[in-house]
Amino acid sequence: MEISEKIKNLRKDRNLSIKELSEKTGLSVGFISNLERNINSPSIANLQLICKVLDISLIDLLKEEKEPVTILKSENRTLLFTSNKEGTKYYNLIPDNYELNGSCVIISPKHTSENIRWSHSHDEVGIIIEGELEINLSNKKIYKLKKGDSIYIKKNTPHKYRNPGSVPAITHWFSIKK
Repeated sequence: MEISEKIKNLRKDRNLSIKELSEKTGLSVGFISNLERNINSPSIANLQLICKVLDISLIDLLKEEKEPVTILKSENRTLLFTSNKEGTKYYNLIPDNYELNGSCVIISPKHTSENIRWSHSHDEVGIIIEGELEINLSNKKIYKLKKGDSIYIKKNTPHKYRNPGSVPAITHWFSIKK
């Protein structure tokens, strides 16, 4: 998005007319109008005046915004980790630098994480995409999940998994980064 468009959107978000922004910055109505239509190129000093009135830092105004949608094609997923002993492969579902973690975990038939007990400092949601999966929570209860089922596990809850089936279990896991 162009700086001119950002300034116009910020001004409107703050319910300011061009005249009001002009009065508060000391810049002419014509200059601000031309700036918003991308006719004028502002100086850093003019941008600082505008930023002060719009209550935004110059850095935030100038930085490039991320696209609101990011697509990661399945063929472009990165293999993050493989454990032959547990028969698992971990792939990313969401590119780095986002607030949401997402991973695809594929568990080979008849494999288990018996020697690993997972416990996380964040809540997580798992969805069974293909196959079936048993989740053992705190060595107290085993949940048997099949394709389409989901599970919500609260943070710091010890758990392990097992694929009791004859096909790979494909699972997707999501959590919020903190």
